[in-house]
Order: sequence, then C-alpha cells, then structure tokens
Amino acid sequence: MTHQPDTASADPRMGAAPLRAVDDVAHTEAHGHLTVRATKEITATDPYMAGHFPGEPVYPGIFAVESLRQAVLTALSERDEHGFELTALRSVRFTSPLLPGDTLRIEATLDAPDPTGTRRVSARLLAADDRPAARISADFTREAADD
Repeated sequence: MTHQPDTASADPRMGAAPLRAVDDVAHTEAHGHLTVRATKEITATDPYMAGHFPGEPVYPGIFAVESLRQAVLTALSERDEHGFELTALRSVRFTSPLLPGDTLRIEATLDAPDPTGTRRVSARLLAADDRPAARISADFTREAADD
C-alpha cells in the first residue's frame, strides 16, 4: 500500500508540522515483520536548508529522524494501529550527508509489538545511488489509553 501524507490536516503523526519529512510511504508484511519504505526529495529551496549550512546545505540529521518517524507512523496508521509514538532512539549513526538533489530512501523493518506494546524498528536511510546516509534503531510504543 502506498500513501502520500497530508501535512495540511491536523494529523497527530505530523509532530513537526509543517515539515513534510516524507513524500510517499509504502508498507508490506511478511513473517511477522512489517517493512516500511518511504522517500523524501531533498531540495535546496526548503526553508530550513538555507541555515544548515549557509553555502553548503545539508539535510539536518534530526529531520532524517523525523522522516523515519513520519514514515513509520503513517504505515501503522494505515494498518489501523494507532496511538504509537517514537519513544527511544537506541542507536543513530550518520554515515553520509543528505544533499540537495538527493532522494532520501527509508527502508525500515518493524518487529511485532512486545508485551509492553513496543515495536522495535531497524532502519537504513539511503541517499543518491544507494549511498548509506544513516542507520537508526528505535522504539515506537503504543501510548496507554486514558481511563
């Protein structure tokens, strides 16, 4: 299934609104794991690029994390799995800059929820010509329902 997030709506998944950190999201399921794939076009005209860094724009690392967050929450929402939020970054390693003209590709694998409602996520972020840009290990936990 493929989805294009709508940042114009009051969508709780878009914590960094109006930052549209993913352009499209697709997901599949096999062998108890959910695989999420997403893309984001990195453009020099995005308003946050001018200041990071002047004269040599680089997609900010925290925005790469937000891209993963939006991709995962969009896929879970499409599966009627609501109430999840990014609760832990276990490991983040940036290996190459994301530059204007790159297409950020996210490939994330989600484990089934554990007894506490946490889904462990392992993600690779790739830039142009499959150049590794980052590896992220994170936890997404279902928030407890209000009684």
